[in-house]
Amino acid sequence: MKIIFSMLLSSNSLLLLFIFAERFIGYSFSQKNKYLILKIALLFSFIPLGNIKDLIITAVKYYFPSLGSTVDKSISGRLQMLVITPSGYYVSSNYRNNLLMLLTWFSVTTIMLIVCLRKQYLFRKHIQKTLREAMGTDMLNILKKHMQLLRINKIIPIYTTDLEVTPFTMGLLNPIIVLPDIPDLYKKELIIQHELCHIKSHD
Repeated sequence: MKIIFSMLLSSNSLLLLFIFAERFIGYSFSQKNKYLILKIALLFSFIPLGNIKDLIITAVKYYFPSLGSTVDKSISGRLQMLVITPSGYYVSSNYRNNLLMLLTWFSVTTIMLIVCLRKQYLFRKHIQKTLREAMGTDMLNILKKHMQLLRINKIIPIYTTDLEVTPFTMGLLNPIIVLPDIPDLYKKELIIQHELCHIKSHD
């Protein structure tokens, strides 16, 4: 359980950094850097940092036997949580601070997640009202051509909208490509190729 928690903590901390960059830094923080943060966050969600911590403790015990006991308690989190004295019970300040930090992190993460999910839901609901299928002969030929080049087998519908939006792909299991109303067929082909690359990479 500790290993899973450490993986979630490290991954979600980077996700918070990404959301902060999106919300407050905006265009001054490059898309390349934002994408890099998301990739590292995904990687950290699979790295058992708890095991790395155990390796550090083992190494310190091996090379510095005199420090082994102290480091084991401080790094592994086995410090006393509750101190019992004749005058009463006292919660360790270290444990109390860690608990406060955990509750703060969990609260902020939950609030930001709810805000982002609500924003995404409202946007999706709003955009779906304006979509119309754009699967004419030219579009089908372009789509088929680039799907074969990228070896994509699933069906990818293309829709257009009158809203002023940048082209994007929406949906995880059944993605669709949404385009603004662009008359230039060559630009449409470049956009479709770009969006299909995102789908191919599971972005």
